[in-house]
Amino acid sequence: MRKLTIVRHGKAAIKAEGQHEFGRDLTAEGVEQALALLGHPLLEGADGLASSSALRAKRTVVLATDWAGTVFETIPELFPDPSEPGMGRELDALYRALGEVPVGDYLRAPGAAGVLMGYAEQGVVPIRQRIAEQGLKHLVVGCHGLFSNLLAFQLLKGPVGPYAGMLFDRHLGLCQGFHMELDDDLCATRIEFVAAITHDPHRYNSIP
Repeated sequence: MRKLTIVRHGKAAIKAEGQHEFGRDLTAEGVEQALALLGHPLLEGADGLASSSALRAKRTVVLATDWAGTVFETIPELFPDPSEPGMGRELDALYRALGEVPVGDYLRAPGAAGVLMGYAEQGVVPIRQRIAEQGLKHLVVGCHGLFSNLLAFQLLKGPVGPYAGMLFDRHLGLCQGFHMELDDDLCATRIEFVAAITHDPHRYNSIP
């Protein structure tokens, strides 16, 4: 059985004037949030790490895992560049309009479903490629709130019902995510919610 864990980044600094969105780093609080996941049972045994091109996502996944010696890769498709025409700009416009609301609210917005599901379809391809080509047993990915939900939904095999509340009725908090068990086709057959209860790395919240 293979595993995939997708984690939203920790708290990031406000973008400075002239700074690219990808350059925003974690604040001191964001670093603490990421470190609070270190040793989480659902993040253990990672033999591959990846993230979007955003520095805050990269730093989060490195701090939250025992990454020494583990291959790290950037997957640009996980966060399409909002400064470029196309999907990145469309997604950014949706986020600016709706903010941190549940994914279900995004999907109900006029014209949004096509953009969101197009992102999800595009985003899972490189994730599956890296797992298959590198023979990974557990890939941990640093990502973003709305995007993490969409990717988990796209990977899900079977009825959505048991996971509808988890995927559509919540907007992931900082350093929260989804842990998935994958079948031979690299489809998720089980999803668990991942979060640290406090900044104490010995206390966790894992909801099947």
